[in-house]
Amino acid sequence: MEILQVLVDLAPYSIAFFICFFNIIGHFGNINLVVITIRTKHLQTKHGILLSVVCTEHSLCLLGEFIQAISGFIPFKISRKTCLAFMTPYISINCCQSMMFLMISLDILISILFPMKYAKFPTLKYCSIMSIIPTCFSFIVISFSWTNLSEEQIFLCNPPLALGENGTRVWGGGVLIINITTLIIYGYIYCRIYCNQKSLKFVYKYRLFSLFFPENSMKNSAEKRVMKSLSILVIVFCCSWVICMGSVFFVNFITENQLIIILVQSYVVLFALIAFSQTFYVCYFRSKMYRREFQNQMPCFKKQQIPRLEMFTASKTCVI
Repeated sequence: MEILQVLVDLAPYSIAFFICFFNIIGHFGNINLVVITIRTKHLQTKHGILLSVVCTEHSLCLLGEFIQAISGFIPFKISRKTCLAFMTPYISINCCQSMMFLMISLDILISILFPMKYAKFPTLKYCSIMSIIPTCFSFIVISFSWTNLSEEQIFLCNPPLALGENGTRVWGGGVLIINITTLIIYGYIYCRIYCNQKSLKFVYKYRLFSLFFPENSMKNSAEKRVMKSLSILVIVFCCSWVICMGSVFFVNFITENQLIIILVQSYVVLFALIAFSQTFYVCYFRSKMYRREFQNQMPCFKKQQIPRLEMFTASKTCVI
């Protein structure tokens, strides 16, 4: 019990350090990815725009974590109701970004099942619909959270402690279901692609698609690379986010020790911070296209790439 109490006492300082650290590396990556998408026309696909929306929401979530960091240094405890008032915008965006990754997995599934209709659908209208749907889940969580709210004093202002036990079950359970559904969809996508690649129908289907939509066939190779990057991105995100929300949701069922519950619900923020910061870095290391555009955007990389560009021109060899 003494060790648990020490961890509780250290929580404000250790959590504040994690929040500051991940805000630096997280914003660097998220902002760069959004700027790359804005400046690069061939990345402004449905996938690319949805990914930029997620990065924007992740940056807002990282900023929202500062509320938790600041609350740890306040010399007095605040009520759960006051904390929830401050955390409501953060929780809303948090719910949206969780749902957005389900939308991205559905986006890839739609592009595979209905490639012709997917290509015809206007990009802006499509992305707007996919971005608005997650707000429904956010509205449900926030509405439920403000019912039966107590004035109980809490030592740290974070979503699990602000929502209370019932609110946390709705929020954590909802996000957990969303993440599991996302993984199931991706499992189906991989199985379908694996099976289709072995059949002639798969080849014929894409030849037919290129015949009717020659302007889209030129983007086929690029979009495949983007889809591979997004696939790895979603898997990494769900692994970190599932651990986070799974811990928040199940800890109340595993133990009744309030000290352990507070510790788990406080320190799981580390997994949330990883989830909010990893998007750009997964894209950078997984996708040659994003990596090349980032290097072109940074002056320090441009100087290093001058000799490589000359070799590229002279040999006429495409290096991606």
